[in-house]
Amino acid sequence: MKARYLAKYKTFSATRRTISLLLIGTKIMRVDKAKITDEVWDDDRVKGFLDKGPLGDEPADYSKLLHAYRSMRPEDFARFLKIYSAAGGRLDVVDKEGRTLAQVIKTHRKAKPFLALLPIP
Repeated sequence: MKARYLAKYKTFSATRRTISLLLIGTKIMRVDKAKITDEVWDDDRVKGFLDKGPLGDEPADYSKLLHAYRSMRPEDFARFLKIYSAAGGRLDVVDKEGRTLAQVIKTHRKAKPFLALLPIP
């Protein structure tokens, strides 16, 4: 089946000038950020997660754990947990619904190495 493409122009204003885009078909592909692998996580970067503020109305300590889990590889998360615990953070802290991080992530597909680092209630 031969694809049919229609050219359309869309005009919008951005920073006091008008830009015209040529849209081909019905979709525009955007350029995503380049995937970074084997990134270096030094101790200062890992410690920086102790300064993260709360996510919404979640408790601050729970938010730090959740943000670190979402951002780090398991080996970096293990280093963070040691630093976090040494700074007085509790690994059994709960979210606003009363769940620990382990309870929240147990259904995540790639959470197994992280769960091995967390206390299971």
